[in-house]
Amino acid sequence: MWSTLRGLPRAPWRWLTQAPGGPTAAGAVAAAALLACNPVQIPDTRQSRQGRRQRDSLRRAHPHLARCEGLQVEGGPRFSFCERTDSYTPVFVATATANTASVNVNGALLRGYARSMGNVGMKEDVYDRLYSAMLREAQAAPGRLRAAVNAPQGAVGAMHDLGFAGSFSRVPGHCSPSQHGAVGAVFIDVYAPAHRPLCERNVALIYVEGPNGNVGAGGTGLFGVARPAIGDSDDFLKAVEDTASNTMLAVREYNGLAEVGRAGPEALPRIEVLQFCLVSGGPYRHPEVSKLDVAKAIVRGLIAGCSGGSPGTVGAPPAVRLAYDEDVFRTAVKAVAG
Repeated sequence: MWSTLRGLPRAPWRWLTQAPGGPTAAGAVAAAALLACNPVQIPDTRQSRQGRRQRDSLRRAHPHLARCEGLQVEGGPRFSFCERTDSYTPVFVATATANTASVNVNGALLRGYARSMGNVGMKEDVYDRLYSAMLREAQAAPGRLRAAVNAPQGAVGAMHDLGFAGSFSRVPGHCSPSQHGAVGAVFIDVYAPAHRPLCERNVALIYVEGPNGNVGAGGTGLFGVARPAIGDSDDFLKAVEDTASNTMLAVREYNGLAEVGRAGPEALPRIEVLQFCLVSGGPYRHPEVSKLDVAKAIVRGLIAGCSGGSPGTVGAPPAVRLAYDEDVFRTAVKAVAG
């Protein structure tokens, strides 16, 4: 099935079977699981009997969408919620209907993707080379989105090796590398059209370096940069919130660039949907906070990121689709939105 997808590497996209939120014991999942969070839009048809029948038909065909109509938060994005699956919310689906970028914090998924690229082979350090150069570029200009074309030391070559049309990085404006390492850093990798996984609407993968609140979970991130454990629970949740805010700001700044260059031959696609997982809600969660606490911090950060940024440099915020994790995101949005 996967080898017949036009323009994609012949590798069977095994990298998509890794959990986006961190390491998992499951080595692989059935191909059907990739469709578990189908983003089919359920129309607002409450005023029409025919519309209600159409909506009910969609719900029967896609039961995981039964409660996924979405919730608009004042001053923030429109949230929707992925429903429970047999394992975890897939990174991408084959039926995306809007330009989608999916957040990932699992380094194994990135290395799996590197292996799937025929022109990269087993050179799994390609992400290390790309992200290390881009992190230095972003840390030299905190609070601003930086492009791989501005980064030294072969970042552009690594970007092309991975099949990306563009690669961007951003660290929070208050970032202090000596204190926080790469915590809060966001990397947006935009696929070239021929390398978009499963569907032409899956346009980008976003790697996020979330904070570590667990002393026993290790002190380094994906590419060997120190990620010291945050001992205070309030400081940990603030770091989670800042990471989510920085992600939204990075996407908005990217969308600003995409809108400016929309007419060019190398036009970048706008990100219309941002799928966000429970960053730092697994092995790196602080022992004194719950998953719900982490989810609330993420929601607060995503809302805050919709209103920040310099005028003229940011584009429209994307809608946000929240991955399923014991349904804490649905509870969190309702709690934060009041």
